[in-house]
Amino acid sequence: MSSLRGLLPKWGQRKVSPSVATEKREEIIEFDRFTLLIDPSDAGGCAYRHVQFGGENPLLREAITRFQPTLYVDIGANYGLTCLIHHQLNPGARIVAVEASSKLIPFLTRNLNAIIPSEQVDIVHGLCGKECKPVAEFALNPHSSQDNRVKGTNEQWKIEMVPQVDVSSLTDHQDGFVFLKVDTQGFEPEVLSGAEAFFKQTNNWFAIVEFAPQWLESQGFRPESWLTKIAEKYKVFEWPEVATYKGSSLDDIMSRILEPSDCLKFTQAIRNRRRRSLGWTDIGIIPRI
Repeated sequence: MSSLRGLLPKWGQRKVSPSVATEKREEIIEFDRFTLLIDPSDAGGCAYRHVQFGGENPLLREAITRFQPTLYVDIGANYGLTCLIHHQLNPGARIVAVEASSKLIPFLTRNLNAIIPSEQVDIVHGLCGKECKPVAEFALNPHSSQDNRVKGTNEQWKIEMVPQVDVSSLTDHQDGFVFLKVDTQGFEPEVLSGAEAFFKQTNNWFAIVEFAPQWLESQGFRPESWLTKIAEKYKVFEWPEVATYKGSSLDDIMSRILEPSDCLKFTQAIRNRRRRSLGWTDIGIIPRI
């Protein structure tokens, strides 16, 4: 799942072409200002053919203009689309892209290095959790890389052993403003636990985090309880994936704070947005100042 989707135009498909750079199975998807190299045998990669991916959310531009991040940390970078979008809007920022899948790392590396100066980008092969450790398990969805998880659902999911990092180590010695994006298919509680040391050091951060109740439960968490704890510590608000018809300013969105008492009903409302209780959304998180 992606945190940056736009409106779906008439035909719903981007222009694609086979990669001529290699005989391997690769495909190039054309966006307005860059291209994305993907594996066409991966349903997660093929999803980027649809134009709802890569559409600009005006709220994102407004947030970048206001906060002027010097560091963008993408936890669950996949093929690198959200990194590339952020770079287009904020070309001076350093990018840290964290991706656990060894299959995706070559694509992520080529996609980012094609656009972003090497001195501005760090690609971290590993999963992100509550602490750093030399090795941890990560499960690869056999159908779609966008649904890779720390804990797989059955024996068909291949297990990889990868290093584990935490947000606080990725942001160590960072003096500027940090923009954090977290999309980890239900592992978000562990990722934010690993960010707490950094969050306590500074108020110069803004986070967009996926909130998907069904996926959180698949990783052993209780969505309502976790969201309530987050709402007690920080200001939390829903981050819409597209602009509303008459528009909403960043101040409008950030003023709609979820109080701890709201979290149970909010979680149920998000579940009900899609059939079989498979709804999800993104939430914005900022410090309580």
